[in-house]
Formats: sequence, C-alpha cells, structure tokens
Amino acid sequence: MPSMYLAEFCDITLLLDGHPRPAHKAILAARSSYFEAMFRSFMPEDGQVNISIGEMVPSRQAFESMLRYIYYGEVNMPPEDSLYLFAAPYYYGFYNNRLQAYCKQNLEMNVTVQNVLQILEAADKTQALDMKRHCLHIIVHQFTKVSKLPTLRSLSQQLLLDIIDSLASHISDKQCAELGADI
Repeated sequence: MPSMYLAEFCDITLLLDGHPRPAHKAILAARSSYFEAMFRSFMPEDGQVNISIGEMVPSRQAFESMLRYIYYGEVNMPPEDSLYLFAAPYYYGFYNNRLQAYCKQNLEMNVTVQNVLQILEAADKTQALDMKRHCLHIIVHQFTKVSKLPTLRSLSQQLLLDIIDSLASHISDKQCAELGADI
C-alpha cells in the first residue's frame, strides 16, 4: 500500500479488528464521502478509526483490496473479497460505482453452490435485487445440493421465505399434482 516513503506522511490509523493500518486522511476523504464527513465534523482524539462495512468487519485480505481501490483505483481481487466489499461503496460513499460494479460482476461470475447463501445474504443487506434474484435462481436450480449446506439453517426467516417463494414459483402445476398424488 503506501510506500515506505509515503508512510512518514500518514496522519490517521485505520483499525481492522484491532490491527493498525496507517493511512492518509486527504486520500481517504478525496475518495469517500464517509471519510470526508468524518474528518470535517470530528477527528478521533487518538487518530484511530475502526473499520467495518456496516455491521460486518471485512477480512484482512478484503480490507487490503479496499485500500488498493481507494489509493490506486485497482479493482482486481478474488471473489471472496468481492463478497466482503460488495456493500463497501454504499457504506463508505465512494465517489464512483466502479468497485460496486466490479464486485457484482465478480460475484455473478463466481457464484457456486458453496457460496451462494453468503452472496444471497450480502445482496439482501445491500438491496442488490438483481444479485439476489440471480442467487435465488441458482438456489432453486441446485436446491438438492444447497439444502445440505449447514448455513441454510442460519439464514433469516425472511430469506428462507424468499427461497420457498422462489421454489414455489418454479414448481409447475403438474409437479404440484404429482407431489400431491404421493401423499
């Protein structure tokens, strides 16, 4: 991130789960309305800011990806970072939607049976309705595999109802009649 030369000019410390990361207020404020408002209205006395994305603390790897985006505009990252950073543009008020668009594309291209429930939850939290529909489509078409995932049972009641609604919409009347005949 900041080179050794630039490190001497750091004037803020970002804390990720207690781990300090030196940064520059001017760069953060120039790229994020969240940081701009924070630095204009108050400055933490100890010069340290706890980092989260809403209620979620990103992984260290995702945090570094977010800083690379803030400092350099770089958006290349593994899909798991995109999962953590999908909501970051909303939360931090980035001045363009490049990170959001990249994360969405990266997630859509890399949704698997193993991560579809995590991506569904992230899409629901950020109100990314097209991503949520995409996940529900995959869940419906791979339901026998998804139903075996332990994380299914930890979803919110509303998301479980959304899955049931999607399954019900997908099942044809003929399939319902066949299911009824088995009873």
